[in-house]
Amino acid sequence: MESWIQGVIVSLFFLIGLVYCFAGNRALRFTLGVTGFLAGGFFAAVVVCWLPDEMERAGIICFFLGGGASAFIVVRFRNFGVFCQGFIGSALASSIIADLLFGDAATEWGGVILLISGLAGGVLGLYLERPVMSVATAVIGAYMTTYIGAGIIAPPPECCEDPLDNPRISAAMLVFGTALALAGVHFQLAVLKPTAEQRAWPPGPAWNWIRRIRRAVGR
Repeated sequence: MESWIQGVIVSLFFLIGLVYCFAGNRALRFTLGVTGFLAGGFFAAVVVCWLPDEMERAGIICFFLGGGASAFIVVRFRNFGVFCQGFIGSALASSIIADLLFGDAATEWGGVILLISGLAGGVLGLYLERPVMSVATAVIGAYMTTYIGAGIIAPPPECCEDPLDNPRISAAMLVFGTALALAGVHFQLAVLKPTAEQRAWPPGPAWNWIRRIRRAVGR
């Protein structure tokens, strides 16, 4: 891939990360679509890894088809998208907190923490959509922005394929990313006003399900 195309893609995702961080909840349909696309693309990329070299074009097509289908599903079925985004954001936030508090020791039981916190964040997002989506998108956007920024400002040496492989860069990313996420949460909750559909109370789609169940049982 030509360098200028890579630069355009990197710049685009850097801007998308800023949108996530500071306006992710306000632009919820957009962030749900991007999250769905990237998640679907990730799973498609896993499939690509098992394909022979001559199937590279088919793998790329699979990536876009899988990402597009996933984006459509999470946007069309909004509650499912809210759960998925809450899951990813909460899992990522718990991973950052575990790294800050426990360092390398957190890797021993990190998978359990990610699963439990992700499920809790996904379910909680259905009840308290605005605060959970604000936190989730701020964390996702901060991680995306700092990761791309680290690759631009301080690219890893030849011995490292990833900025996270460098301890100094990894520590700087952790500190800066945490500060950026906190700034994004504050901006989304304290500065931006909730949308019209988020002003209703109770503040989440799961409450409507509870009402319907109560009405059905009452009948």
